[in-house]
Amino acid sequence: MSDEYNNQYNSGYDYRGSYDGAGDPEKKKKRGKGRTALLVVILAAVFGVLAGLGAFAINRTFGKDAVKTFPDGSIEWSFGKDGSGFKFFSRKGSGDAAADAEEEEKEQEEKAESAEEKEASDSGKSAAETVEKAGGLELVKTDPVETSITQVAENVMPAIVSVYNLYTVTSQDWFGQTYSRDGKSTGSGIIISLTDDELLVATNNHVVEGEDSLEVQFIDEETAVANIKGTDPDNDLAVIAVSLEEVSEDTLEAIRVATLGDSDNLKIGEPVVAIGNALGYGQSVTSGIISALNREMRSESGGTEIFIQTDAAINPGNSGGALVDLHGNVIGINSSKIGSTEVEGMCYAIPTARAVPIINNLMAQSTKTKVLSESQGYLGIRGVSVTSQVANAYNMPQGVYVAELIEGTGAAESEMKKGDIITHLDGAVIRSMEELQKQLQYYEAGQEIPVTVRRADKDGEYVEKEITVTLSKKENVSPEEDESESERDNSRGQDNNEGRGGSYYYGFPFGGLFGF
Repeated sequence: MSDEYNNQYNSGYDYRGSYDGAGDPEKKKKRGKGRTALLVVILAAVFGVLAGLGAFAINRTFGKDAVKTFPDGSIEWSFGKDGSGFKFFSRKGSGDAAADAEEEEKEQEEKAESAEEKEASDSGKSAAETVEKAGGLELVKTDPVETSITQVAENVMPAIVSVYNLYTVTSQDWFGQTYSRDGKSTGSGIIISLTDDELLVATNNHVVEGEDSLEVQFIDEETAVANIKGTDPDNDLAVIAVSLEEVSEDTLEAIRVATLGDSDNLKIGEPVVAIGNALGYGQSVTSGIISALNREMRSESGGTEIFIQTDAAINPGNSGGALVDLHGNVIGINSSKIGSTEVEGMCYAIPTARAVPIINNLMAQSTKTKVLSESQGYLGIRGVSVTSQVANAYNMPQGVYVAELIEGTGAAESEMKKGDIITHLDGAVIRSMEELQKQLQYYEAGQEIPVTVRRADKDGEYVEKEITVTLSKKENVSPEEDESESERDNSRGQDNNEGRGGSYYYGFPFGGLFGF
């Protein structure tokens, strides 16, 4: 071979070089880089598979929020059932330490804000809606809607009480046997005054009528014993009193005295709210409008009175509760409804313009506490009830007709006369012998009480006269009267007088005769 050929051959055309470039340093360097890149790709793939398997295992073990991936490629693992345990954070990083620190600080602030929002939502302080999962469905919680009705209910309900009347029912079977059982009725009342020693509550007379004992329940569900202050059956109004000794400090802080508004300023169509102890279930609220004013209706006493008509539901148990305007003022005392299948939304309340003067009079009376039967005073008359029907038929006042004065008793020694009609006893309205007897159970023998009578003059006109009577003791009653007492006991339940039916008749056209 020539020298030229040999020089070419020795300068690089080696068979190894011609095959894979082994003899070329540049090619050798490129070959090393290629292998490194391939190895990196393989390792990355293996790491990705392992990371995915690890994330899957962590998610299965610790929950779906155990692994979080961020847009910049960072990954966070949380070890704990709720993600609150140990955390491992892998950040890809930007290569700029300052930028990475700023980004991390921003993420921490976002986490803190998120935690604060969650805490506020859980505590009910946030106005934003929160979602609670229940049975696969989502319940959206929102803040209560404040309206004028919700404000009235919140302000007035502490001034309303539930009234429970415990009484005795007497009945008689076909063989003349008399049976007694305990009964309980429910109603409502309005706190109208707080004195130095009493809490005064206005209600309907029919709510407390015939009571053996009374209880009231306040807004905080605490109960207390109540006593009659005064009653007016003709207007179906009553005031009861609760001694402050029966009321705890916590209850006094929970309740409030109602504000009475002027019902003469009402307009038809004006919105109103009725609050009371409907059906004895506890306080509830209904709403409606003023349907009519100055509506003449028959009252519980049988007379005709003026009422406010409303379509706000007034059901049994609401009697004595409050009809309130949207200013929160009581403008009526709920009384009754027309109960009929063909009638809807015709309910009635006693307007405050009519009720307040009567309530003021009842509040001025002495609180009545029942005394023991052996200590009760005895008036000393035999009489008979003058009902509204008899009063209309014979042009007489309604009350108790004095048919006889029992000798040796307070009535006989007073200015009272036979033929007088008792209409009031110590300010309380008397319409029947039953009501007279119920009033006398609050007074002891020897006590002086004012008695109002109506006496016929020479022209047949009845003139009102007030007489003071000193009540007698039972022991002073004559044997003849003792016998009549026994006869009355044997005739309990007759003549609709609940234990005061009588066997004495003097030819009067209006019923039996009784002695007290």
